[in-house]
Amino acid sequence: MFAATCGRQSINLITVMATAGLVVGCAHTPKPQAPTADLASAHALVAQAEQSGAQEYDRTDLVAAQQEVQEADNAAASRPVTAARLAREASVDAQLAIARSRATQAQNEAHKVNENLDVLRSAAEGHPVAPPPSSPATPATGGSQQ
Repeated sequence: MFAATCGRQSINLITVMATAGLVVGCAHTPKPQAPTADLASAHALVAQAEQSGAQEYDRTDLVAAQQEVQEADNAAASRPVTAARLAREASVDAQLAIARSRATQAQNEAHKVNENLDVLRSAAEGHPVAPPPSSPATPATGGSQQ
């Protein structure tokens, strides 16, 4: 009888210790840390978007990125998972603002180059480029002179 009692006590002790170990292990789940890398990247991209002219060329995406990075900053300590998501969204919006700004600037530059080419072509064909402001416009002679 002593052996049976001793065996049951050992089993009960092992069961209690295993259960206590599980409870302690599960209770000590580490809290997610603030997404410092995501936040740093988002801040850098928003600054780059501001410097790329997004304020003028793509204000909508820039403002969205600025708001999302601000919300991410506010949520960093209390809601790190949400902060990480917002920081990544801010990064994407900032990259979009940069790309759209650069595309618009490139289109504007291409338009200026085409205008300059038109002026050069007109001058090469012998047409007056632009009449002086004080004299009346001279009619085109029609055809090139040789």
